Amino acid sequence: MNSHAHSWTTDQYAPRERYEAWDQKLNEVYGVWHSQRDPGTAFNATIEHRKASGFQIVDCRCDPCGAVRYSRDATKSQDEMVLALQWVLEGREEFCIDDRRMMLGRGDVLIWDTTKPMSFKVIEPLHKISTMIPLSRLQHWMPGNWRAVEGKIEAGSMGARLLSNYVAAIRPDFLSGSLNNPDGLVEATIGLIVNALGDDARQLPPESLRDAQMQRVKAYVKGHLDDPELGPTTIAAGCRISVRYLHWLFAPTDATVSSYLMQERLALSRRALANPQMARRTVADIALSSGFLSSTHFSRRFKAEYGETPMEFRLRSYGASDRLRA
Repeated sequence: MNSHAHSWTTDQYAPRERYEAWDQKLNEVYGVWHSQRDPGTAFNATIEHRKASGFQIVDCRCDPCGAVRYSRDATKSQDEMVLALQWVLEGREEFCIDDRRMMLGRGDVLIWDTTKPMSFKVIEPLHKISTMIPLSRLQHWMPGNWRAVEGKIEAGSMGARLLSNYVAAIRPDFLSGSLNNPDGLVEATIGLIVNALGDDARQLPPESLRDAQMQRVKAYVKGHLDDPELGPTTIAAGCRISVRYLHWLFAPTDATVSSYLMQERLALSRRALANPQMARRTVADIALSSGFLSSTHFSRRFKAEYGETPMEFRLRSYGASDRLRA
C-alpha cells in the first residue's frame, strides 16, 4: 500500500521529451493507451496519484492530446479490469466508447471500464480527477447488470453533484495518506454510483440489486457451512461487502445474519441425519461437518429448533439400526 501520493510533471523533462514521457505515464496510471498527438508541439501535464489495495485517485491536468485503446488492449484478467469514475473540473474532452461519442465539460462525470475499445481527445486544457476501483467489485454488486453504469452523467444533475462532491471530499485526505480504508472507499464509491443512476433512465429496480446480492450471500453461506468460523464478518469479507451492508440486506427478512446461518447449519445436519447413506457417520461427526464446534451445543440447538434430539430424529427418520452410533 502506498503511504502517500506520487507527483509527476512534464516540467522535469526537456520540451522535446515531454510528450513521450506523458505517454509512458498515461499507460502507467490509466492502463494501455496509444497516443494520437504530434509530439513536436509544446506540451504540459501534471499528475498526482495514489493507489491503495485497488483503490486509486488520479488528479490530472494536461494540454490538448488524445489516445485510443483498441479491442486487443481490453483487459481480460479479472485482476486487471478497472472501473473509472472521471470528474471534469475544467476544459473539454471528447470521449468515445465503442461507437458512442460523448462531449465532456466542466462538472460532467463519466463512468467507464477497461473491457471495451475507446478513445479520448482533449480539446481544451483539461483538469480531471479520476477514481479507479477493481471492476470485479462492481460485478459482485451487480452480477447481471454491471454494464448499466457506463456513460456520461450531465453536470448539474443530482447524480453528478453526488459523485463530484464525494470525490472532492475524499481526494485531499486520500492523496495525503491520512485516509486508509481502501475497501470501504471502494464500497462507498460503488454505492454512490448505483444511487447516481437514479438521475437517468438507466436505474435498476432496487429490489433486483438487493435480491442479486442476497442470492450471492446465501450461495456463499451454503458453500462454507463446514467452517466453524463462518459468521457475519467472514461472510461479508467473502462477498466483498461490509458487515453493515450485509445486515442491511437481511433487514427486510424475518432472519438476522446469525439466525439465518444457524438455520442453514441445522438444515444441513438434519439432511445428513435423515440420509441412510450416512448412517455410519456419528452425530458428532455430522455436527462438526455442519460447522458446530461441539456435539453438545449442536444437540441443544437441534432440539430447540425441531423438538427432538438429533438421535431421536435420526431413529425416527429411518428406524433403529445396529449400525448407528451416537
